[in-house]
Amino acid sequence: MLATCQRLLAQTTVAVIGSGPGAFYAAKGILAKQSDVSIDFFEKLPVPYGLLRYGVAPDHPEVKLAWKTGEQVFQDERVQWLGNVNVGTDIQFNELSDNYDCVICAYGASEDRKMGIPGEDATGVYSARHFVEWYNGMPGTENEDFQLSSLKSVVVIGVGNVAMDVVRILNAPAELLQKTDITSTALEALAKSTVRDTYMVARRGPLQAAFTIKELREMINLGKGEGKETKDPNYHLDLSIDKRDLDEAQPHRHTVEKSRPKKRLTDLIYSVGDIASNNNERRVAIKFFLNPQKILKDDSGRVSAIEFRRNTVDENGKVATTDETVTIPCQMVVRAVGYASVPLENATAIPFDTSKQTISNKGGRVVDHNGNVIKGLYTSGWVGTGPVGVIVSTMNGAGATAKCVVTDIEEGLYSASNKKGREAIMPLLDQRNVEYTEWNDWLQINKAELEKGEQLQKAAEKFVKTEDLLQFRGASA
Repeated sequence: MLATCQRLLAQTTVAVIGSGPGAFYAAKGILAKQSDVSIDFFEKLPVPYGLLRYGVAPDHPEVKLAWKTGEQVFQDERVQWLGNVNVGTDIQFNELSDNYDCVICAYGASEDRKMGIPGEDATGVYSARHFVEWYNGMPGTENEDFQLSSLKSVVVIGVGNVAMDVVRILNAPAELLQKTDITSTALEALAKSTVRDTYMVARRGPLQAAFTIKELREMINLGKGEGKETKDPNYHLDLSIDKRDLDEAQPHRHTVEKSRPKKRLTDLIYSVGDIASNNNERRVAIKFFLNPQKILKDDSGRVSAIEFRRNTVDENGKVATTDETVTIPCQMVVRAVGYASVPLENATAIPFDTSKQTISNKGGRVVDHNGNVIKGLYTSGWVGTGPVGVIVSTMNGAGATAKCVVTDIEEGLYSASNKKGREAIMPLLDQRNVEYTEWNDWLQINKAELEKGEQLQKAAEKFVKTEDLLQFRGASA
């Protein structure tokens, strides 16, 4: 496993913490401009790709195509990828900063924002992140049971793309998911689901909806049986938006006229209207202007309902809460109000803005609490920007970080350095008996998952348990 250490030491050594889109797009930009560079990735999970593997909905394979860029980067002879290495425990941040000219923090957003309301600790309240990781096969979710076979109604708080993914996956017919790489466990649980009413709830109005037009079209098509058409004659879904919500936003509709994408989305939202028959097998209602106040529990401690206060929103998007109360009965609440980054463990040298939940930076260069640039320290992806945008947004932000690194190299910031990079780090990992995975191990994992998927007539069948992934260590040696 130390074969990769035998490469000649390049002039500039770069360590990247994480291996999702924010990580590999930044590396791509550096590799394109610098030949005398070596880049080592340190990934906490045994497998690469981060958000692409565990955050993208299984019925969106086109989004996952970004992995091809990652593959090109990880297979570059100047690159070493290591998985199952937890920076902060297996290796310390200061050990990386002492042995690499540059360290890029690109470890994403592994936690979720909370609503901060009474009852949020009730049984049956989950983060969208956790639900998404479950159906995508994230290690550590293999024993999760959402008890979907005993539920009738679910409330999803939020109107972003992640919230829409949760609603769509909850309500999609099994035949639309069974050929994807969704885990068989999740597929079976969803097929047995008795959920009939799903409410997608937003604090603000339809003019401020954060989901994209693509996501809403998919939801509409699911209801009409168009597009990704289901052949199941027993599958019917109603999608509705309260006429009251649309009427309340109508006077301000002119505020989106100047933005063509926003106008198109708004027009599509208004085309949905309040058309539900309430007779179909499944119903999805998108509700606006509702501010969560508290989660009610039954005698067992499980969520039984969620109480809201109705909001008003002016033409500038300013929210005001009224005295009107709305209560929606439900047995499960999924909060999709944003992901959150956390400070790297045992890395107090990295300035972390607790209010923004990001590493303090200016355009990718990490700065201290006085705004001064910290030499050799950079950030890329959501840990630097917050959980905003789509893959393209991450790619552009990572490109800006790469430009910072390249500029600093070209200006000679690291010309006098003789840091050893992987030559110093690999012996430490071996001495500590860290069971790290390498790129060839991942290739064997991927091959086995594709073969399992083929047997099940699926795109792939992921290994969910960490120990199952680690069985491939050294398998190709």
